[in-house]
Amino acid sequence: MTRSSSFPALILRTYPVGEIHLGVRLLSAEQGVVQALAHGARSARGKLRGVVGPFHSGLCYLYSDPVKNSHKITDFDVRSFRTGIREDLDRYCTAALWIESVLAGHAGGSEAAELFALLETCLDILSEIEPAKVPRIEALFLWRFLDILGAQPEPGRCSLCESVIPESLEASYSSVSGGFVCSRCGGVRPPLLSAGARAYLARSDLLSVEEAVELGLAAESMRELRKLLIHITSEVVEVPLRSVAVNLGLQGDTAQG
Repeated sequence: MTRSSSFPALILRTYPVGEIHLGVRLLSAEQGVVQALAHGARSARGKLRGVVGPFHSGLCYLYSDPVKNSHKITDFDVRSFRTGIREDLDRYCTAALWIESVLAGHAGGSEAAELFALLETCLDILSEIEPAKVPRIEALFLWRFLDILGAQPEPGRCSLCESVIPESLEASYSSVSGGFVCSRCGGVRPPLLSAGARAYLARSDLLSVEEAVELGLAAESMRELRKLLIHITSEVVEVPLRSVAVNLGLQGDTAQG
């Protein structure tokens, strides 16, 4: 078995190990989430110092011990540091929410490549996007992440009676059915998805992430959409997301969708 390998990777999270090392959780398209050790990354003279950090992407050089089932990062050639995320609190909180969702809901498998591509794209956009559009990219990632997990609810159809929900109406979300319900089946009660937000999601599904982030939505509808997507994601991954400390008070874009 080959012990040394290299592959594109995205660093999700780091944590101290001893006085000079870092534990690293990274995502690759081939292996999904991998836990590894960055030896000497906290040392003043360590070659991995400042290189191995959250949100960094690059070519990871890994040494694996199949007997001990352990992995060690021997080098990391950074493609992107994404400094824009660390320089802004709202961007950082959004990225932290995504990372926590991925770690809670993904352990590897056939969807790893799709998830890797989505997270890379969204982090690139988040690092450079204007502040007013941060809520948009947050919502777009969570919506598409739910799709990758096979848990994306259909916003235009009642999950109980399967009837089409009129485009002009808001829809309630049911945790019991795991989908939206019409007024006949569930009444009109929170959590709700406005008609504008339903149309926004439908339009965004037809576009790339880069194109969809240019779609506008009224501030209040966007705020409620983000809260609902966080709620659904928390239910799907079956753990409360601590990063919900993300700034839900963002005004976002006031342009109508």
